[in-house]
Amino acid sequence: MLRWKQKLAQAILRQYIPDFEYVVVPVTSYTNEELIEKKDELSLIMLINKLRSSADFKNLKGIPQEYFEELSEKTPRYLLKLIGKIIAVFIYRMNVPRKEVEQFTDQIRGGEFQMLFDSFEAYDVQETQEQAGL
Repeated sequence: MLRWKQKLAQAILRQYIPDFEYVVVPVTSYTNEELIEKKDELSLIMLINKLRSSADFKNLKGIPQEYFEELSEKTPRYLLKLIGKIIAVFIYRMNVPRKEVEQFTDQIRGGEFQMLFDSFEAYDVQETQEQAGL
């Protein structure tokens, strides 16, 4: 009787829980150019995830405007909101001030990708305080 109940439970769970598998993608195995060619939301997240310091933002200032235009046109607002949250986590790990992160992610949520990295002045708060002797 117990075996029958287990099989029934498994059948019910299969009906409601989809079968999926994880795929691990090493971000560093892609160049910025390869990611930009993809022109999709995941490539933007991967570009931001590659940043390890505020100085790395300078490398992203040369992203072609067409990349951002395409993202702005085709990405639904609900997805932009989610992307903004994900990117905020990546930027916070670099000790960027909250106000700066909020301005940056607000641009993403609003689909305002024009000059996204040009107006972002990322810097490490702790590093700046250490250099100032605070």
